[in-house]
Amino acid sequence: GIGLMELVLWLRSVPLLLSRVQSECITCHLCFVFWRSFAFVKKLPPLIMSVALVLSVGQARADFDGGVAAFELSDFVSALREFRLSAIQGDARAQYMLGLMHAGGHGMLADHIEAMRWFRRAAKQGHAKSQFELGVMHQRGLEPSGSSPRVVDDPVTGVGVAPAPNHQRLGISYAEAARWYSLAANQGLVEAQYNLGLMYASGGGVPEDYVRAYVWWTVAKRHGNEQAATKLKILEPLMSRKDIVDAESRADEWWKQHP
Repeated sequence: GIGLMELVLWLRSVPLLLSRVQSECITCHLCFVFWRSFAFVKKLPPLIMSVALVLSVGQARADFDGGVAAFELSDFVSALREFRLSAIQGDARAQYMLGLMHAGGHGMLADHIEAMRWFRRAAKQGHAKSQFELGVMHQRGLEPSGSSPRVVDDPVTGVGVAPAPNHQRLGISYAEAARWYSLAANQGLVEAQYNLGLMYASGGGVPEDYVRAYVWWTVAKRHGNEQAATKLKILEPLMSRKDIVDAESRADEWWKQHP
């Protein structure tokens, strides 16, 4: 059968078709009566679109739930189909799942370029986990968060992450990484808060800023991140008491603004 959007488009075209009938067959009494009897169709598009919007949201939710069920059963072919149906209707959750599937090669060859495309679509809608994944991919160069990056210990802070090998890089930009991390961090995503602290503590692609690093690790610690708590202990001896008080004050202010 025809899909919901095809039905909506067809119904929207009815007034135009009837208008042509009227203009071309105005002398035909039968056609004229037909036109007059269906004049109410002109009033339908707004109602049709309202109903279609409600139905499409419900259908997108059903497609997403079906995709999750299939994914959990490792039925990646069905999951891909269901997520795609939901994603093209604008469901950010489904777009994120498509990004994960393409990045991880679930049911297909891994394609980080396609993964980045789906993550970006979801991230632009404010999906925090997709914003985080984009941050990771820009920082490392196509390696999503599920991969195992090479860790490089900074001689001062003991933190740092090596970027991906040159042949795997695409769109690597530390400024972009920091931007996407910030968006996700301000939505309360602890992984983004922790990574943002890493960037500022090590000066990895952004100006080194121990105060900002302390702020984000303090926020992440309050969210229960034990790694952030460990990093704070490393960072504290490198900071003045004044800077620590300033950072704690900023962290307190963040919590007030993000209850």
